[in-house]
Amino acid sequence: MKNYITYLVLLTALIFTSCKTSDGSSEAITENTSEENEEVNTEFQFNRIPEAEKTAIENGGTLQLLSYTTEDAAGNKLEKEAYVYVPASYGDSEKYDIAYVMHGGGGDNSILIGTPENPTSLKNAIDHQIENGDLEPMLLVFPSFYPNGPDGVEMDQVGDLTHQFQTELKNDLIPAVESTYSTYANSTSATDLTASRDHRLFTGFSMGSVTTWYAFAENLNYFKYFAPVSGDCWALQMMGGARQPDETAKYLADAVEQQNYSAEDFYVFAVTGTEDIAYENLSPQIASMRNLEVFNYGLEREENNLYYLEIEDAVHTNEWYFEYVYNILPFFFDK
Repeated sequence: MKNYITYLVLLTALIFTSCKTSDGSSEAITENTSEENEEVNTEFQFNRIPEAEKTAIENGGTLQLLSYTTEDAAGNKLEKEAYVYVPASYGDSEKYDIAYVMHGGGGDNSILIGTPENPTSLKNAIDHQIENGDLEPMLLVFPSFYPNGPDGVEMDQVGDLTHQFQTELKNDLIPAVESTYSTYANSTSATDLTASRDHRLFTGFSMGSVTTWYAFAENLNYFKYFAPVSGDCWALQMMGGARQPDETAKYLADAVEQQNYSAEDFYVFAVTGTEDIAYENLSPQIASMRNLEVFNYGLEREENNLYYLEIEDAVHTNEWYFEYVYNILPFFFDK
């Protein structure tokens, strides 16, 4: 109990304060799992963002603010906004892969990508990846699970908001975005959004990772790819990945079957750092997931559907999440 309370204190302090920057060094890290199987590819080449790619380029992608209407848990109408990263080469006649990217606790729709006037280094890095040919031009959406911003929201409410966001995501956000921008969905009908799920990723950091696990459990019909970063699944209880790892893994496995999907229909790329406060919660959950038949561990997307990247000494900051996104996007959407 003492360790659990200590974790809560640390998590609350971190997610409701601004994150410090990482050291920014450029390096490639080859990551191996502790239980490597010679017949399965478990070695991932992790690349830090080069300093030069953290700077803006001429004629890069744009950040556009999209407004949409949704409802809160009580059924009250809400007007909300999400930032959309639009690649420089965007054209309505082309089809684009799309990622939905969720911030952590205490954040908002601009904390990860910035604003048109003040973009973050993540926005610049994505511009460079596309310009260099390392990433297919794609759309990225940066919403928020908060109905009216983080002010005054208690920690015990945040988990509920990430869960409630799933209805908003399916019914309001995705239709608003994909009726405005050209994706692989021919329309925003449920049939067409499901048919285009192979071109859609959900990822998030910290409480955004909690949101990602809920998306896996409840919105698998609209997403094939998931990248939960530095956060476990809270569906059974707060920090359920550590406190109920086997039960949480079974809940996720059952969710696949309940949504009428199978092992071939998804891929989960989970990430955290060994010095991240979420490490001790996410690791037991992933270990339990690996024991279940529906989860096939490895890096071959055609054969496997689960991978866990552990970066030595990485901590719980938005800047480390930028590094992870820099690696995650090409894994799913390289040229």
